[in-house]
Amino acid sequence: MLNARMRRKIVSQSEVANLLARIKEEYESAIRGLSGPASGANNHLFITRRMENMGKLNETLQGIVGKEQAMILTINTMSHSEQDVF
Repeated sequence: MLNARMRRKIVSQSEVANLLARIKEEYESAIRGLSGPASGANNHLFITRRMENMGKLNETLQGIVGKEQAMILTINTMSHSEQDVF
């Protein structure tokens, strides 16, 4: 049986993985918005919303792993997303 500390660690790892997956989805959506059929103000608003969502997700991630580690994880996630999109 898992002790409380191990359960918290597993939950945290799962939560981190979930947050990173959501950050990846938002980033890929924003990238696709750059080359999508929409243009002008609508396109700008769409991309802005994606980036705002990423910011909120990153803040949540910071609460779990700390500011510096959250930034590293987010940058790595975005970097790998670019390879998937392009």
